[in-house]
Amino acid sequence: MKLVDFQKRISIILAVTLLASIFAFAGFPVKQAEAADTFDLGLVALKSVGKEKYLSVTTDNSSASASSDDAWTEELFTLEQTSDNYYTLKSKSAGKYLTAPSKTDTSAKVNGDSVSTSQKFTIKQNSDGTVSLLPLSKINSTSYYLGTTSSSSGRLYASSTSITTAQKFKLTSFRDSVRILEVTESGTSDLSSILGSSSPVPFTIDTYSMKEFVASRDDLDGKYDAVYIGKGTLVDKDNKSKTPYSMSLLSAQSQGSSTQSNNHNTSSIQNDITQLKANEITNDFIKKGLPVVFYNDSATKNGIEYQADLNSSSKALLKKNFLSYKDGSTTNVIFVDSSHISSAANFMSKTNLLEKANIRPQLTVTSKPTEYTANQANKYNAGNTINFNYTIDNVGDISQKNIELNLYISTDSSLPFGAEQVVATKQADSATGTISYTLPKGYSGIQYWRLEAVDFNTKLKDYSSGVYRFQDQKITIKVLQVMPNDSSASTLNNTNNMSSSYLVPTSGNNKDAYSISIDVMNMNTFNSTGYKTLNGIYDMLIFGFGDIYNNNAPINDDAAAAVIAFKNTGQSVMFTHDTIYNSSNSNSSNWLNKFQVITGQIAPRTDLGLGAPESSTTTEKVNDGLLTQFPFLLSSTTNVAITHNQYYTLDLEDSTVIPWYNMSGGKRTSGDSWNSYYTYSKGNVTYSGSGHTNSKFPDWEQQLFVNTMYRAYIGSNHAPQLTVNSPADYNSASNNFIPSYQNILLNYQVDDFDLADRELKTTVNFIYGGQSHEIFKDKTMLSGGTINQQVANPLPNGGDLKVEIIAKDKSGAQVSQTINVKVVKVESNIDLNRTVSSNVTDNRVQTNTTATFTYTVTPKAIPSSDALSADKMKITNITFSETLPAKLEVTSLPSGWTKTGTTATGYTVSGTLAAITYNLNGNSYIASPVAFQIGVKPTADGLYPLQNAALTFNDIGQQSARTLTFPGYVLEAVTRLTSLSLTDTKLLVGDSRRMIPTYAPLNATYASTYIWESDRPDLVTIDSSGIMKGLAAGTAHITARATDGSGLSATAAVTAIVPGLNIVGQDRVASGDSIDLTANLYTADYEKITSYQWSIKDGSSYISLNGTTSNTVSVTGKNVGNATVRLSVGTDQNYTYTKEMNIAVFKKVTSITLTGTTMIVGSTYQLNPVISPTDATDKSIAWLPSSNSSAATVNSSGLVTAVGVGEATITVQAQDGSGVTGRAVIKVIDPVPVISGPSAIELGTDGSLSVDLTTATGDVITSYEWAITEEPGKANIKGSTTSKSLNFTGTKPGKVKIKVTVHTKNGKVYIAEQEVTVKSVTLRLENSYRIQVSKFKDLFAALASSPAAGKTNIKGDLQWSSSNPSIATVDSSGRVTGVKTGTVTITVTYRNDSSITAKTTIIVERSNTSGEKY
Repeated sequence: MKLVDFQKRISIILAVTLLASIFAFAGFPVKQAEAADTFDLGLVALKSVGKEKYLSVTTDNSSASASSDDAWTEELFTLEQTSDNYYTLKSKSAGKYLTAPSKTDTSAKVNGDSVSTSQKFTIKQNSDGTVSLLPLSKINSTSYYLGTTSSSSGRLYASSTSITTAQKFKLTSFRDSVRILEVTESGTSDLSSILGSSSPVPFTIDTYSMKEFVASRDDLDGKYDAVYIGKGTLVDKDNKSKTPYSMSLLSAQSQGSSTQSNNHNTSSIQNDITQLKANEITNDFIKKGLPVVFYNDSATKNGIEYQADLNSSSKALLKKNFLSYKDGSTTNVIFVDSSHISSAANFMSKTNLLEKANIRPQLTVTSKPTEYTANQANKYNAGNTINFNYTIDNVGDISQKNIELNLYISTDSSLPFGAEQVVATKQADSATGTISYTLPKGYSGIQYWRLEAVDFNTKLKDYSSGVYRFQDQKITIKVLQVMPNDSSASTLNNTNNMSSSYLVPTSGNNKDAYSISIDVMNMNTFNSTGYKTLNGIYDMLIFGFGDIYNNNAPINDDAAAAVIAFKNTGQSVMFTHDTIYNSSNSNSSNWLNKFQVITGQIAPRTDLGLGAPESSTTTEKVNDGLLTQFPFLLSSTTNVAITHNQYYTLDLEDSTVIPWYNMSGGKRTSGDSWNSYYTYSKGNVTYSGSGHTNSKFPDWEQQLFVNTMYRAYIGSNHAPQLTVNSPADYNSASNNFIPSYQNILLNYQVDDFDLADRELKTTVNFIYGGQSHEIFKDKTMLSGGTINQQVANPLPNGGDLKVEIIAKDKSGAQVSQTINVKVVKVESNIDLNRTVSSNVTDNRVQTNTTATFTYTVTPKAIPSSDALSADKMKITNITFSETLPAKLEVTSLPSGWTKTGTTATGYTVSGTLAAITYNLNGNSYIASPVAFQIGVKPTADGLYPLQNAALTFNDIGQQSARTLTFPGYVLEAVTRLTSLSLTDTKLLVGDSRRMIPTYAPLNATYASTYIWESDRPDLVTIDSSGIMKGLAAGTAHITARATDGSGLSATAAVTAIVPGLNIVGQDRVASGDSIDLTANLYTADYEKITSYQWSIKDGSSYISLNGTTSNTVSVTGKNVGNATVRLSVGTDQNYTYTKEMNIAVFKKVTSITLTGTTMIVGSTYQLNPVISPTDATDKSIAWLPSSNSSAATVNSSGLVTAVGVGEATITVQAQDGSGVTGRAVIKVIDPVPVISGPSAIELGTDGSLSVDLTTATGDVITSYEWAITEEPGKANIKGSTTSKSLNFTGTKPGKVKIKVTVHTKNGKVYIAEQEVTVKSVTLRLENSYRIQVSKFKDLFAALASSPAAGKTNIKGDLQWSSSNPSIATVDSSGRVTGVKTGTVTITVTYRNDSSITAKTTIIVERSNTSGEKY
């Protein structure tokens, strides 16, 4: 049944007061209300405007008269519609139809048994919200409206052909059921006996004891139509005085005494309301106009007026919060006594509950996801769409109302449903419809939904809720259990204590939902070392189990501090039986001193559990939700190991404290969560009463404990998840080293499924040489995002490198991973590289789109020398091979190449390249680069690491093959957004709500990840999760920017409003431009604006107005300055509202100039925008995200950070509303000094090296430093060591390393090295020569060398000697002279290397006239 409440219009003053205090959640474009044209069918009442009385059936059931003050049985009619679109009214009490009179002097009757012409009416909707009844039947061919007489009888006559006050009625239709929250001290209902099945309107009454009520965490707002606070004596347990708060300290009594046992019966104490619940009743019911009824009987002195007056601000809360309403000034707060609840008629006469409780919308969900509690096997997966079909009643003509639908998804129904949980919204323009939501990735388990219908103007709501099973990311919970020192019997790894199949399900519905692994240590170990490694290792800590646990497990200061730090990150900590109590062990004081407040246990200290009196093996459920339903849907039959109460009271004033189960049985008072708590949670802290008996837990308790662990994990903050794609851990079997010439590719993804953690921080450190080197620290990234960055290889000579990657959320929960990398020094005559086609941006390509990789083999130039034979200057036997990841199709290959494998398992591509032939060009051999392309197409979203591309070849002059790898690349395939839009909306100042984009396609990879911006954060802020908050009245533009490389963005106008009259639009305009301002009125009874008058109150020289009598006025800026616009409107309720808005006229920005630059990887550069004109009023700017964050990023101040080699466009936007932008192209380089010159020289010859370096813009080289760093004796430097070039001479065969250090103006230092080979020389002389005495021979001329020029190159360093100078001498040039006959050995040796030598025998003969003798 439906609610059309035209009868009960709240006064404007009350409405504005109401709205100012109650609007809690708003949005959507809001319509101005018009009068309703349609009527909800069902149970209705009609109230005469003229008589101010309800139309009631007379006692003889024969006629109707306007004679009743309240609506009950005789006042109710069933409104029906006939097939020919007329209406009928059937009396609820008489069971007959209202019949029109046949004459003007007779009254209408209630006597129709069936429907004919006389029972049919047209219902006319009047402009003031009232209705009039026009019978289909005529009197003397004339149609007469029904009206009431002016007499006291108020009879209904056919009285007039026109409509006056006598012909007007207020029509109210009623809900299908009126739902009442009833709270009494004992839990015994006062109302069930009087509002039973005989009621003409069904009543649903939920009755709680006060103890049950204050422990309940049900959301009352939208669940109930009325609240009744019933009987309660409010005296203490001994009935001595009205002080229901005394609780003796039982430890002062003998343990096990009857007094101690009897004190478990708390039925007569602690029955006051909490302030938490009092606030709910005040805010969700009283301030919203819903009825709240209080029982207060003077005869029996029962009720809130008779609660004791206590000085403490935390006592007598019922009286302090609500007794003041007894004055009757708040009409929806009613006080009743015993006479009023003696019968339904008396109760309705006093409370008029049918009318007062009949003002909420009524939401009926007709189609919804399969309910988990009915079918645990049915599962929904990420990517599935869940649909909700609904019907909305009780709102009259919905097209003229501001009704919004909000769909919430939460992990636990016991937690508040707030803006963070909203996943879909829509404006309800018709009474029926569908709202849908596509499920994103998330944790496996169950998810709770709530669909609510909210009246924007009144904030009255109704909701429907449920739970479905969700399957996606398997939850792995890593638990540390800390046991007492005296026993290990309680370990949860013991199958006698916990079934292993409960911790790690291997079959059934939960097989792929979760797994729980538990590390166990005792408290001594934890105090010593265990506490040092918690964050990033464990998801949850459990302290238990054992009787007098804290006595046998004293925790030291350092360990306690670590636990508190772990808890403060939002991760889960569980305390168990006997952790929080006043231990006899003085070393255990930390449990009470440091953890009592954290656990929510407060004074008074009761020591109810001391000595274990009233032990129990049963529990009772307090709240329902995740802990009671998953992984096990717990049965209502409970069985736990024997246990007992604890020692302190539970803080039920804390909204985060959720009692789940209480101990039951014995003398305990049912529902007492103050004292008999067994399992509860407080945020990320959970308490379990398990442990008094610490082994062989019953099966139900095992299931409860698994549920408790699961819920503790889900309800806590979680460390991010880290997936590292590159670099890979070194594996000796595959020998996947990184060549020294390659950069280190960082590619990793960080996910955090906590909705609150959309923005994360990440840090990377390189550890080598025994030291840690920071690459970047606390770099901001969005959850689900990927870091892709090239970092210069820090080990040019090879070595071991550890790459430490850390990610953490805003609470400090972190995950880290260390990758062991091996860098190997590699030298080759070729360089390898690969690039990707331009349709890949930030390493992302559209799924099912080809990305073309170009692989380039670049031969290095080789200086020419006599030792190099041109025909052997070739690189030969070149083959390529690459193993591709699965789901990557190969779309193109070079001709003749092959692929093996499948898309599903991954292809291996292989092929052969032609030999690379060098040609002599000047003084160097050079060869052209060789390039080839491979096209690949990812078939599914995801990351595709390409790290196995290898080139095998025979280098110049080499007989054996060698293999080099191409630089790694990680390709991310995404389904990019093709459209993105935001809807203009409104929200109340002080309110929060989520901005939900509309996008396509629905399976877009990053559909839930955006960069959010507000151009007026002074009016509306928005956080990284898209949660907006209204700060001040006005309009802001909210922008969402896609992060998937699509370049899409969307902007919506968001207007923060206040109840009453609002001027919607910008509060500033550029001179020469125009803006529109619109009038909107928001009142609880939907007043309609009938007239508008806009005017300029101040500043007419600065602005002009156009269209001053319409809903929207155009404001044109004339001159820079400030003006005030005034709006006055009249309404159909004869009220006048006024509103003013200050308008600033400014000179707008016309251009912004940025200057691009060339930057070095890792450097920063401050962009300084030049804004024109210089006298622009508002020069504030916003820096937009970089076009290529893999190359460069920019922060909110315009500081650019060079990330990797490439180009990026940086954009800045004016914030004055002009939309003007400026752009700069940033080129990022990774400067490496390039040494040119020979890699080999002949012994004794000179060589020359020069260095070239490309510097960043504005930087210049200031100095050079050359040095020979290895084998300096094999070469000598000639000339300057501080110029661009270096000259040197090879002095000894072998390899020398020459280093150059380049300094720049900006303080940069670059180093490069080149290895130069000094080639050896071979000397050879004939075995012997003959000469005559006094004759000579030129042995240098006879000396042969390899190379041929070698002897000449080292001539000055050759040393000649004779074995017997008396026979023959030799000079320094190799000239031998015979002295006397005989034989002698002549030796020539290279001075710098004695291994370069040659010998010959000289035979000296007697001289003759023929000269030399050979």
